[in-house]
Amino acid sequence: TPGSIKWTLKWIPIDEGAAVVAA
Repeated sequence: TPGSIKWTLKWIPIDEGAAVVAA
């Protein structure tokens, strides 16, 4: 979910695209 992505970005400094793939 968008919230999970934001939480990931909060702790891991990566771009949104990578966050989506990681999610």
